[in-house]
Parts: sequence; structure tokens; C-alpha cells
Amino acid sequence: MLAMTETLGFPVVVEGVETECQLLFLESTGKPMTVQGFYFGRAVSAATVAALMAAEESKAAVINMYGDMFGDRLVPFVPNPGTTSLK
Repeated sequence: MLAMTETLGFPVVVEGVETECQLLFLESTGKPMTVQGFYFGRAVSAATVAALMAAEESKAAVINMYGDMFGDRLVPFVPNPGTTSLK
């Protein structure tokens, strides 16, 4: 499938990546692709997405005002950190 999409010039989107092993296999192909799945984070509600986006906008506004003097201490809001990952 990867060879066919490359030949046809289509972008590759791989859905359903759930383990590091699956991700490493895909990376080993050396082909450009976009991947998504539970390995990167569980599905979240629209309200949660809005909260995450607002947190990122707030972080960007602070960095724009004060520079990056806070470094990595400014992190986005992560609801239920036991199940949601922002990689």
C-alpha cells in the first residue's frame, strides 16, 4: 500500500496506531506519512479540544508578551492525564 500511494503521489495517513511497536514498524519504512491512533492519545470531546486550544493560545500569548522566560514550565491543560497524551 505504501509503495502504491507513493507511486500515485498520494499522501499517506495511517490510522489506528496503538503501540510503540506499530509506530516503529511504520517509521522503519522510511516513507513520509501522518499517523494517528490511541498511542498518541484517546479520543476527546469537543469541549476538551476547545480547552486544549484555549490553553495553547494562552501559552502563546504569554510567550509573546514575556518571551520564553518560563521555558517548559508552561504546559497545556491536559484533562485526565492518565488517559490523554499530547505528543
